[in-house]
Amino acid sequence: MAAAVNWWLWLFLALAAIAGVGCIVALVGRARREPACPRCGHLRTPSAPETDPCVECGMRPKSGAERRTWRRRRRAPVLAFVAGLVCLVCTFVAVRPYITPWLRRTFLPPWKTEWSGMAAGHRVRIELDTTNEIDRRVVVTAPTGDVVLRLNAFRPEVGAGGSVNSTLPVDDSPGFGGDVDGDGAPDLVIRDPNIGSGGGGTTFIYRLDPNGATPTYVGEATMLRPTTDGKGYELVAGDRAFSYRWTSNAGSPRPIVVLRPVGGQWRISKDAMRVNAPDAQAVAAASEAIRAAAEANGDAYFGPLLKVVVGRLYAGDAVGARTFLHEHWRGDAASLQAFEREFSGAFRSSPWAAEVREFSASETENLWP
Repeated sequence: MAAAVNWWLWLFLALAAIAGVGCIVALVGRARREPACPRCGHLRTPSAPETDPCVECGMRPKSGAERRTWRRRRRAPVLAFVAGLVCLVCTFVAVRPYITPWLRRTFLPPWKTEWSGMAAGHRVRIELDTTNEIDRRVVVTAPTGDVVLRLNAFRPEVGAGGSVNSTLPVDDSPGFGGDVDGDGAPDLVIRDPNIGSGGGGTTFIYRLDPNGATPTYVGEATMLRPTTDGKGYELVAGDRAFSYRWTSNAGSPRPIVVLRPVGGQWRISKDAMRVNAPDAQAVAAASEAIRAAAEANGDAYFGPLLKVVVGRLYAGDAVGARTFLHEHWRGDAASLQAFEREFSGAFRSSPWAAEVREFSASETENLWP
């Protein structure tokens, strides 16, 4: 594609150069020296005798006294116009992909409002970047000025249930001025589908000040959804602490973390987390896959092994997680201890490690201290 673009670019530039030369030649014409009166400079007829009087001033020059001056014979003006037009068109076609962004940045406003609404006294706008017509941002108006909450988003959605692509949220609806974390303060929920693996996106929560102060960042997760009892909302996230460490991206375990508001803060829900524990069928399938793995390495081995170990750990069964690890480990005791230390380091990097460790009732401190 790049080679094709360069070929067309040079073609149109060459046509523009040829047309430009033709335009100059047509306008300027051909120059030659012709006889002129030595007094007034009036051009004389080339075929007239040298001593004939000047028809302009009447002077009769002496032989050899006349002077010569440059005179240009101009070409047809229609040809000059056509050549100039072709030059302009070819030049525009060649440079248009390069000057269009500059023209937009220079002469158009950089951001165009696509949608706006009021949330708890705050004007919320979704704006499109006019320089590329792809990126968007979410802007909230505060007394101190506009505050950009999300920048370079692909297709942001606002509110717990509505978006700019479906149902527009109304003021005081959940996540658009309505409280979603139970602290009594209005909240603004922004979902950015452009962030996250597989297009899942990320949901951001901001607390709005009824007095109009700058919004406060509360937290983020993969999604915000109503609880099963319909009495509130919960955040669902995939923990990436174990990604790319022993497996590829596709084989990396991402245990589900479910958070619910407690006293205005999002905390892990033990009951919701335990529901996600691997069942007997999943454990049996993982055991079979581990035995079938040709080598004790890569996705074929570590993928199913970590799926059960991490799944049990994040469901509150720390003892069962370590038991499964020891039963299916291929290697000596030294390699197992080394892996447990690496696993502990990965687990400590999780933002929810302390809460998971708290409700998992771990008796194996060397695995997740």
